[in-house]
Amino acid sequence: MMLAFCSIFVVTLSCSISPSLSFRRQLLLQRSTHPCTVSSSYNRIYSIYPDTARGGGGVFDIPQLLQFYEPVTNVSVVLVGAMHYNPASIQLTTNVIDTLVQKNVLSSVVIESCETRWNRTMLLQNSESSPFIKQVLKNEMMAASNIATSFNRPVILGDQCINVTNQRIALAFKDTIRDILNPFNGWSRLYADVSQAVTSSLPTGPNYLGASDFFDSKLLFNAPVSLLRYPLAFLIKAPLTGTVTLSTLLLASYLSSMDGASTSSGIDWSDFVSIVSVVPSELLMSTLIFAFELALLSRVFIVTILAERNDVLAESIVRECFKAVENGEGKSTVVAVLGMAHCNGIKKIITERKGG
Repeated sequence: MMLAFCSIFVVTLSCSISPSLSFRRQLLLQRSTHPCTVSSSYNRIYSIYPDTARGGGGVFDIPQLLQFYEPVTNVSVVLVGAMHYNPASIQLTTNVIDTLVQKNVLSSVVIESCETRWNRTMLLQNSESSPFIKQVLKNEMMAASNIATSFNRPVILGDQCINVTNQRIALAFKDTIRDILNPFNGWSRLYADVSQAVTSSLPTGPNYLGASDFFDSKLLFNAPVSLLRYPLAFLIKAPLTGTVTLSTLLLASYLSSMDGASTSSGIDWSDFVSIVSVVPSELLMSTLIFAFELALLSRVFIVTILAERNDVLAESIVRECFKAVENGEGKSTVVAVLGMAHCNGIKKIITERKGG
């Protein structure tokens, strides 16, 4: 049950595996050098934040934000870490973009979406869908797009295509099962993949997002809204896939609870000896199942959903930094609206780049 809940929560904070992560670089070469742009209309004025900074220089020093400079172009980058569909994240995103517009330094906005996902959402938003559906689908990326395009700033769909991500997830499941069944070489491959992804995608330190960002009171207060709206939006946008995924998670939760109920039900002490002889085998089986689930989820979430997509998102952000320089925008800022789980890894990738 806990693993099922964690699966939803991790995706909310964020969406064949080769023996190494080198394949991720191949994905970048397959992407177009001209990301899609979107247009819409929206106009609101929000409060201006003070000129303070965290994470490497800039104008912001508030939770869920990282600001730093892309090392080659020296263009300012602001990463807005969001809990998807959280009203606090929607408000933060709108405030940040409006602040930079008012300061006349906003170059472009990169959002964690691809053309397929974005078009599906916009189709539902612009159709005859019920007000309830439109309300459920409102999120921080739509807010970012609306306010940026209202000031004629480009919005970039910077994420990996969802079809590629889905293929990678399926292959990650397949290869993880293969590696688990091969303790001689498979376990070392699995460990190398996950440990390398953890190092690159989950850095920690004073210049990265930390516990205070993830457990911010405003974010936690609105977390129930996210945990309700995220799966609902998933079902609305992809009914078949959403139903299968959520049904699987609910089934896993139910089986876990049933297993716990069966072992914690009333004990007949006259059978104590027989129970003692059975418990070790049950404990071993539970441990093995837990280890299998942990290995599977670690590779899928940390390697496929986080690390591989971090490379793609970082490349999109860097590309916008170079465009800002080419356009002669001088002092400018590229904003990226991302799930919080992506922010630290993307900052690490961009700031540790060696060349153009």
